[in-house]
Amino acid sequence: MPYALPQEKAVTLFVNGQKAVTLMASPEKLRALAIGFLYNAGMIREVSQIETLYACEEDARLMIEGNGIDYTPDTFVPLIASGCGAASRALPADLPKNTSRVQFSMQKIRSGFLRMLRDNTLYQKTGGMHTAALLSGSYFALAEDIGRHNAHDKVTGEALQAGVLLPEAAILSTGRISSDMVVKAIYARVPVLASLSIPTDLALQFAQEYGITLIGRAMKEDYTVYSHRERIR
Repeated sequence: MPYALPQEKAVTLFVNGQKAVTLMASPEKLRALAIGFLYNAGMIREVSQIETLYACEEDARLMIEGNGIDYTPDTFVPLIASGCGAASRALPADLPKNTSRVQFSMQKIRSGFLRMLRDNTLYQKTGGMHTAALLSGSYFALAEDIGRHNAHDKVTGEALQAGVLLPEAAILSTGRISSDMVVKAIYARVPVLASLSIPTDLALQFAQEYGITLIGRAMKEDYTVYSHRERIR
Protein backbone atom coordinates (compact mmCIF):
# COMPACT_ATOMS: atom_id res chain seq x y z
CA MET A 1 0.00 0.00 0.00
CA PRO A 2 1.55 3.35 -1.03
CA TYR A 3 2.29 5.94 1.61
CA ALA A 4 0.04 9.00 1.82
CA LEU A 5 2.60 11.80 1.67
CA PRO A 6 1.99 15.56 1.59
CA GLN A 7 2.53 17.29 -1.73
CA GLU A 8 5.35 19.82 -2.04
CA LYS A 9 5.72 21.93 -5.17
CA ALA A 10 7.77 24.89 -6.29
CA VAL A 11 5.04 27.52 -6.75
CA THR A 12 6.32 30.45 -8.79
CA LEU A 13 4.77 33.89 -8.40
CA PHE A 14 5.03 36.43 -11.23
CA VAL A 15 4.14 40.08 -10.56
CA ASN A 16 3.44 42.32 -13.55
CA GLY A 17 5.39 40.00 -15.83
CA GLN A 18 8.41 39.66 -13.54
CA LYS A 19 9.33 36.48 -11.70
CA ALA A 20 9.01 37.56 -8.07
CA VAL A 21 9.59 34.50 -5.92
CA THR A 22 9.27 30.72 -5.76
CA LEU A 23 7.47 29.32 -2.74
CA MET A 24 7.83 25.70 -1.67
CA ALA A 25 4.19 24.98 -0.84
CA SER A 26 1.29 22.59 -1.08
CA PRO A 27 -0.55 23.15 -4.38
CA GLU A 28 -4.01 23.87 -2.94
CA LYS A 29 -5.75 27.24 -2.61
CA LEU A 30 -3.06 28.94 -4.67
CA ARG A 31 -5.24 31.97 -5.40
CA ALA A 32 -5.65 32.63 -1.68
CA LEU A 33 -1.92 32.00 -1.17
CA ALA A 34 -1.01 34.68 -3.72
CA ILE A 35 -3.36 37.29 -2.29
CA GLY A 36 -2.39 36.57 1.30
CA PHE A 37 1.33 36.50 0.50
CA LEU A 38 1.24 39.94 -1.14
CA TYR A 39 -0.97 41.43 1.56
CA ASN A 40 1.02 39.99 4.45
CA ALA A 41 4.21 41.38 2.95
CA GLY A 42 2.77 44.88 2.68
CA MET A 43 2.93 44.82 -1.12
CA ILE A 44 -0.80 45.53 -1.50
CA ARG A 45 -3.23 47.25 0.85
CA GLU A 46 -6.43 46.43 -1.04
CA VAL A 47 -7.43 43.33 -2.98
CA SER A 48 -8.71 45.71 -5.68
CA GLN A 49 -5.07 46.52 -6.56
CA ILE A 50 -4.93 43.07 -8.18
CA GLU A 51 -6.47 43.47 -11.62
CA THR A 52 -5.90 39.91 -12.86
CA LEU A 53 -4.83 36.76 -11.05
CA TYR A 54 -4.18 33.50 -12.86
CA ALA A 55 -3.56 30.51 -10.61
CA CYS A 56 -2.71 27.14 -12.10
CA GLU A 57 -2.39 24.25 -9.66
CA GLU A 58 -1.25 21.87 -12.42
CA ASP A 59 1.98 23.72 -13.25
CA ALA A 60 2.13 25.67 -9.95
CA ARG A 61 2.23 29.17 -11.43
CA LEU A 62 0.67 32.35 -10.12
CA MET A 63 0.44 35.27 -12.56
CA ILE A 64 -0.58 38.61 -11.03
CA GLU A 65 -1.12 41.91 -12.80
CA GLY A 66 -2.04 44.98 -10.82
CA ASN A 67 -1.74 48.65 -10.13
CA GLY A 68 0.39 50.07 -7.33
CA ILE A 69 1.85 46.74 -6.18
CA ASP A 70 4.91 47.57 -4.09
CA TYR A 71 7.33 45.15 -5.70
CA THR A 72 10.91 45.46 -6.94
CA PRO A 73 13.11 42.58 -8.14
CA ASP A 74 15.13 42.56 -4.92
CA THR A 75 12.10 42.42 -2.59
CA PHE A 76 12.49 38.72 -1.80
CA VAL A 77 15.10 36.00 -1.98
CA PRO A 78 14.51 33.87 -5.12
CA LEU A 79 13.37 30.75 -3.23
CA ILE A 80 11.46 30.58 0.06
CA ALA A 81 11.55 27.12 1.61
CA SER A 82 8.48 25.59 3.25
CA GLY A 83 9.98 26.06 6.71
CA CYS A 84 10.79 29.71 6.16
CA GLY A 85 8.78 32.91 6.11
CA ALA A 86 9.20 35.87 3.82
CA ALA A 87 9.85 38.73 6.18
CA SER A 88 12.93 39.82 4.28
CA ARG A 89 11.77 43.42 4.29
CA ALA A 90 12.53 45.63 7.26
CA LEU A 91 9.44 46.93 9.07
CA PRO A 92 8.94 50.61 8.22
CA ALA A 93 9.58 52.92 11.15
CA ASP A 94 6.20 54.59 10.66
CA LEU A 95 4.16 51.37 10.59
CA PRO A 96 1.40 52.01 13.14
CA LYS A 97 0.76 49.92 16.23
CA ASN A 98 -2.34 47.72 16.09
CA THR A 99 -4.99 49.43 18.21
CA SER A 100 -7.88 47.05 17.46
CA ARG A 101 -10.28 46.80 20.41
CA VAL A 102 -11.71 43.44 19.37
CA GLN A 103 -12.01 40.83 22.11
CA PHE A 104 -12.07 37.05 21.99
CA SER A 105 -12.98 34.62 24.73
CA MET A 106 -10.69 31.65 25.23
CA GLN A 107 -13.78 29.52 24.69
CA LYS A 108 -14.14 30.91 21.15
CA ILE A 109 -10.41 30.50 20.46
CA ARG A 110 -10.52 26.89 21.65
CA SER A 111 -13.70 26.16 19.70
CA GLY A 112 -11.87 27.43 16.62
CA PHE A 113 -8.98 25.08 17.31
CA LEU A 114 -11.34 22.13 17.80
CA ARG A 115 -13.03 22.85 14.48
CA MET A 116 -9.65 23.30 12.81
CA LEU A 117 -8.35 19.99 14.12
CA ARG A 118 -11.57 18.25 13.13
CA ASP A 119 -11.54 19.57 9.56
CA ASN A 120 -7.82 19.38 8.66
CA THR A 121 -8.32 16.46 6.32
CA LEU A 122 -4.88 16.60 4.68
CA TYR A 123 -3.17 16.35 8.07
CA GLN A 124 -5.39 13.43 9.01
CA LYS A 125 -4.50 11.73 5.72
CA THR A 126 -0.73 12.33 5.78
CA GLY A 127 0.24 13.39 9.32
CA GLY A 128 2.62 15.94 7.80
CA MET A 129 0.77 19.25 7.32
CA HIS A 130 0.41 22.53 9.15
CA THR A 131 -3.05 24.02 9.60
CA ALA A 132 -4.17 27.62 10.05
CA ALA A 133 -7.61 29.07 10.67
CA LEU A 134 -8.99 32.60 10.71
CA LEU A 135 -11.87 33.63 12.97
CA SER A 136 -13.90 36.81 12.80
CA GLY A 137 -17.43 36.88 14.21
CA SER A 138 -19.21 33.92 12.60
CA TYR A 139 -16.64 33.70 9.80
CA PHE A 140 -14.24 30.74 9.74
CA ALA A 141 -11.59 29.87 7.15
CA LEU A 142 -9.16 26.95 7.19
CA ALA A 143 -6.08 26.13 5.13
CA GLU A 144 -3.43 23.44 5.19
CA ASP A 145 0.11 23.49 3.84
CA ILE A 146 3.50 21.93 4.41
CA GLY A 147 4.61 25.38 5.62
CA ARG A 148 2.94 27.18 8.52
CA HIS A 149 3.68 30.52 6.83
CA ASN A 150 1.90 29.40 3.66
CA ALA A 151 -1.14 28.24 5.63
CA HIS A 152 -1.20 31.64 7.36
CA ASP A 153 -1.10 33.40 3.97
CA LYS A 154 -3.86 31.18 2.59
CA VAL A 155 -6.38 31.91 5.34
CA THR A 156 -5.57 35.62 5.08
CA GLY A 157 -6.16 35.53 1.34
CA GLU A 158 -9.47 33.69 1.72
CA ALA A 159 -10.67 36.19 4.31
CA LEU A 160 -9.73 39.13 2.10
CA GLN A 161 -11.67 37.65 -0.81
CA ALA A 162 -14.67 37.27 1.51
CA GLY A 163 -14.47 40.91 2.60
CA VAL A 164 -13.61 40.09 6.22
CA LEU A 165 -12.25 42.97 8.30
CA LEU A 166 -8.86 41.71 9.44
CA PRO A 167 -8.57 44.11 12.42
CA GLU A 168 -11.43 42.08 13.93
CA ALA A 169 -9.85 38.67 13.29
CA ALA A 170 -7.72 36.07 15.03
CA ILE A 171 -5.44 33.62 13.27
CA LEU A 172 -4.89 30.17 14.77
CA SER A 173 -1.92 27.96 13.92
CA THR A 174 -0.65 24.50 14.69
CA GLY A 175 2.94 25.71 14.33
CA ARG A 176 5.36 27.77 16.36
CA ILE A 177 4.80 31.53 16.06
CA SER A 178 7.99 32.93 14.57
CA SER A 179 8.87 36.59 14.09
CA ASP A 180 7.96 36.24 10.39
CA MET A 181 4.41 35.29 11.28
CA VAL A 182 4.07 38.28 13.61
CA VAL A 183 5.37 40.53 10.81
CA LYS A 184 2.63 39.15 8.56
CA ALA A 185 0.03 40.01 11.22
CA ILE A 186 1.48 43.51 11.63
CA TYR A 187 1.17 44.25 7.91
CA ALA A 188 -2.30 42.67 7.70
CA ARG A 189 -3.57 44.44 10.86
CA VAL A 190 -4.59 41.11 12.42
CA PRO A 191 -4.61 41.72 16.20
CA VAL A 192 -4.56 38.16 17.62
CA LEU A 193 -2.32 35.16 16.89
CA ALA A 194 -2.82 31.89 18.76
CA SER A 195 -0.92 28.62 18.50
CA LEU A 196 -0.82 25.09 19.80
CA SER A 197 2.89 25.77 20.21
CA ILE A 198 4.74 28.85 21.51
CA PRO A 199 6.22 32.07 20.09
CA THR A 200 9.90 32.81 19.73
CA ASP A 201 11.52 35.59 21.75
CA LEU A 202 11.77 37.88 18.71
CA ALA A 203 8.13 37.18 17.82
CA LEU A 204 7.15 38.34 21.30
CA GLN A 205 9.32 41.44 21.02
CA PHE A 206 7.62 42.45 17.76
CA ALA A 207 4.16 41.63 19.16
CA GLN A 208 4.70 43.81 22.23
CA GLU A 209 5.99 46.71 20.15
CA TYR A 210 3.32 46.60 17.44
CA GLY A 211 0.26 45.71 19.49
CA ILE A 212 -0.29 42.05 18.62
CA THR A 213 -1.83 39.59 21.10
CA LEU A 214 0.04 36.28 21.25
CA ILE A 215 -1.38 33.12 22.81
CA GLY A 216 0.72 30.00 23.23
CA ARG A 217 -0.29 26.39 23.98
CA ALA A 218 -3.86 27.54 23.50
CA MET A 219 -5.47 24.13 24.11
CA LYS A 220 -3.60 23.47 27.34
CA GLU A 221 -4.93 24.34 30.78
CA ASP A 222 -1.76 26.37 31.37
CA TYR A 223 -2.08 28.39 28.13
CA THR A 224 -0.19 31.68 28.12
CA VAL A 225 -1.25 35.09 26.81
CA TYR A 226 2.17 36.60 26.18
CA SER A 227 1.21 40.10 25.09
CA HIS A 228 -1.72 42.53 24.98
CA ARG A 229 -4.01 40.29 27.00
CA GLU A 230 -6.71 43.00 27.09
CA ARG A 231 -8.16 41.36 23.95
CA ILE A 232 -8.71 38.00 25.68
CA ARG A 233 -11.68 37.47 27.97
